[in-house]
Amino acid sequence: MKAGGAAAVALALVALAGCARGGAPGVAAGTPVVLISIDTLRSDHLPAYGYRGVETPAIDQLRRDGVLFERAYTVTPLTFPAHASLLTGLWPEAHGVRDNVGYPLDEAKIAAGELPYLPHLLRAAGYATGAAVSAYVLQGRGGLRAGFDLYEDDIEYQTGRGLGGLQRGGGETLRPALEWLRGVAGKPFFLFLHLYEPHTPYDPPAPFAKPGRSPYDGEIAAADAVVGDLLAELRRLEVYDRAIVLLVSDHGEGLGEHGEAEHGVLLYREAIQVPLLLKLPDGQRAGTSVAAPVSLVDVVPTLAELLDLPRSPAWPGRSLLAGAGGAGGERAIYAETFYPRLHFGWSELASVVQGDRHLIAGPDPELYDLRRDPAERRNLRARERRAFATLRRALDGHDRRLQPPAAVDEESRRAMIALGYVGGGGSAGPAGEPLPDPKTRVGSLGDLQTGFRHAARREHAAAAAAFRRVLAENPRMPDAWEFLGHSLAKLDRPEEALAAYREALRASEGSPHIAMSAASLYLELGRLEDAEQHARLALVAHPSFAHGLLAQIALARGDVAAAEREAQA
Repeated sequence: MKAGGAAAVALALVALAGCARGGAPGVAAGTPVVLISIDTLRSDHLPAYGYRGVETPAIDQLRRDGVLFERAYTVTPLTFPAHASLLTGLWPEAHGVRDNVGYPLDEAKIAAGELPYLPHLLRAAGYATGAAVSAYVLQGRGGLRAGFDLYEDDIEYQTGRGLGGLQRGGGETLRPALEWLRGVAGKPFFLFLHLYEPHTPYDPPAPFAKPGRSPYDGEIAAADAVVGDLLAELRRLEVYDRAIVLLVSDHGEGLGEHGEAEHGVLLYREAIQVPLLLKLPDGQRAGTSVAAPVSLVDVVPTLAELLDLPRSPAWPGRSLLAGAGGAGGERAIYAETFYPRLHFGWSELASVVQGDRHLIAGPDPELYDLRRDPAERRNLRARERRAFATLRRALDGHDRRLQPPAAVDEESRRAMIALGYVGGGGSAGPAGEPLPDPKTRVGSLGDLQTGFRHAARREHAAAAAAFRRVLAENPRMPDAWEFLGHSLAKLDRPEEALAAYREALRASEGSPHIAMSAASLYLELGRLEDAEQHARLALVAHPSFAHGLLAQIALARGDVAAAEREAQA
């Protein structure tokens, strides 16, 4: 009872301090904050946005209790860089994360205050900070753990799965989040929960897999159920009514509408428009909507304003609630993707949404009227030259120069150079010609997906044939070389598999997860020196797996002491 009384007094003091400092109306400093990110969730596949193909009672409740943002946009259709912007309030050019791998957040800059980061800012303001994530690409070692008391990311690396396939179910992720939540519910806290449904592979569990319903929508229903469990616990702990609850997605999903089944390559509306719901304490502004375009970079400035935190001059965004009256529709909302360049050898893309116009800039630029043509089928570039020029100027304000993927450490980088895996990247093809526009090549991803399906069914010869078809048209595609290597290894053709891995490493400039696949195969063949070299390329990126391999290599050499050291590590 004494502890409970002390907590109540502390909460009262925090509330009074917030009022005294003049925070946003009706929101005191120290108000609990819950941020829910549902990966790969298109806004137009939610009933809250008018869709009728799935039931989402938990998200519907949040919509009734909060503010719905009709036109919210991500900064990139990739999980890690989008979350980096969500939690820093910065464009990718400022925080430096341009892909899911190879571009970590700088924890030293966060600690020094040079990089604003929401968990770090909230912990400095006296908050308990906890996170639980469902995808391997969000593991804390990429820098996201900075400022968190708890960062629960227990998802192990496995070869042959692809980074997108390294995930766990939302219910499994929620369990440690709830355990932590119960311990901090009586004080200011920030909880970040990430759910990977409905990311591929679409495999909704019962009872969400229903005849006639798309598996993608089934996974949305599964994610909603997890959200419902979290909201129910917040109510049980008497936190829900007084908390800020924000639900968002990092990006959408192509679903074949412009030839892209998934995401990452193209920047059409279906990939960059996301749901965004903000529930304020005590039902403030419940059931209202904001029509003006907003961005993920607006989330952190909004929370800073609501909680009376200092505003960073580095933030390009503004409070989400600044547009609640309908003003501000002409600001420029930026997005980018370097995924086609880094993974497929195609050109990067960038886009700007301003008012109703959407510019997609690449080798063959496109301009669309989102109000009259939300499906983006009629390119207005030739007809609306003034609007095109205006959006191009807005785009020119962003730094789109790409640094090579960061070496995990200098020793690894030197090793990559020595092995011939680093040195030839750039924005042009082998003969200096411009890289192709992704929309002209995205059809070849059908063969890539065919290869993935054959591989999942253990039809390795058919998978290898599909990957070779992709490479015949796109010989600089790291992902196709990598999965060709996996298929050839399964067909017991190890030398051909190693040759494919080497091509993948050259095309990706030494991707650590591809190095792990090569290291595993070298170990199977007894080529211990090669196995060790490749395992060490990924020590920081995939430490558990790499140290495990190094332990096996040491045992194969008869060095038990070294094996024990690696196993301990």
